[in-house]
Amino acid sequence: MLNTSKTSRAKKLVFTVLSLLMLSSSLSIRIVNPANADSISNESESKVELQDSAEATALAADIYKIPNLEIVGIRLDEKLHRLEVWSSSESKIDLAEVQGKAKSLLIQVHRTSHKKADLDSAISHLNEMVEGENVPGNMVISSTEIKFDGSGILITLDVSSPSATNKWIREIESKLGVPVFVDPEKTDIQLASSRVDDGTPWRGGSLFSSYMSSSSVGYCSQGFGVRSQTTNLQYMMTARHCFGDGPNQNLLTAASSNFMGSWSSSIYYNSPDNDISLTFPDGGVVRDSVYYGSKDSTTAIQVQEVSTTVLDTKVCTDGGNSGMHCNVKILSKPGFVYTDGHTYSNVVKGANDNGNIVVAMGDSGGPVISDPSAGPNVTGFGIIHALEDLGNCANFSIPVNLAGSHCGKVVYWIDLSSALSAMHMNLK
Repeated sequence: MLNTSKTSRAKKLVFTVLSLLMLSSSLSIRIVNPANADSISNESESKVELQDSAEATALAADIYKIPNLEIVGIRLDEKLHRLEVWSSSESKIDLAEVQGKAKSLLIQVHRTSHKKADLDSAISHLNEMVEGENVPGNMVISSTEIKFDGSGILITLDVSSPSATNKWIREIESKLGVPVFVDPEKTDIQLASSRVDDGTPWRGGSLFSSYMSSSSVGYCSQGFGVRSQTTNLQYMMTARHCFGDGPNQNLLTAASSNFMGSWSSSIYYNSPDNDISLTFPDGGVVRDSVYYGSKDSTTAIQVQEVSTTVLDTKVCTDGGNSGMHCNVKILSKPGFVYTDGHTYSNVVKGANDNGNIVVAMGDSGGPVISDPSAGPNVTGFGIIHALEDLGNCANFSIPVNLAGSHCGKVVYWIDLSSALSAMHMNLK
């Protein structure tokens, strides 16, 4: 759903689902120096790490399906080739069926020191304090999360905040009823920018422009901040079709045309079959958060993990042109979709139950996330790919940042887990 300024009426997109088969991307390792024995050893180790990571993701998805587990966190111990599971459930946990599916990983269950319900309640209470500006000591909290081992709550402070003292931590603990830990690194999560005028470090859900040709300016949305599994370099992930067939391009903010970064046509940064591109952010730094809310949003929320596609669950589209639209039901598993003469892989279909419009031209490349109002842990589902066109958004009273945009009530996105795997990336 690229929006261009060259024409006021976009071509209607027709979709044909070819298959609903799950597609697994193959993983390749580049040998830096084939003549060196060390490089061969490193390649072997890297393959094992990637295989363990893929197996851990699959096993974790199965573990989360087991009822009454009260899972607090799951982590892969790469050295011991073991999947560590932290649960607050008091009942016996039988993982025999899941362990039987494992190829190389052992699964070990640990009891948490606090019940998941108490940790969830503490996060909810802390969020209420932040939103109500009732945090003591004029402290500015930028993010909160449950520690993966269930030992308490992890708080990250903004750079504008005073540093946490032991007295302040004890006061917060008394209010929440669980241990509190403070991240030693502060972040700059408080926003002075917006979807249409983002600034470094860059966020998902923002709107950008790029010149697809000398006479056509295209508008798309940033998806998620990602980090290379091999080099740790940071990129923004968006849709490949945002850049057409042209040469390397610069990205500009939609409102003020400030330089945001660049895009390369190199095969190393693009997966056309998955409709995914990596862009080079100005300054080389991205955030682990996305804008959410209306098209005029200046607020962001942290994306903490990648979600598994589960049919009939509800998600939110979050493009930079039309903003966030929730109650979007997942209607298909990742499969193949045929659009304008090209077959795209790992595409998921969704629509709002009540038929409301959920996406607009220009939202392409933007994130699909879990509903921020449903709980404190927001997860990523995908990168917005396309829509089934209903006509001009103005005809349906849908506010957008780009005049003349077309809207749709059916949306297609690229499965985020598949996109990350294809590009050998992790969420930032």
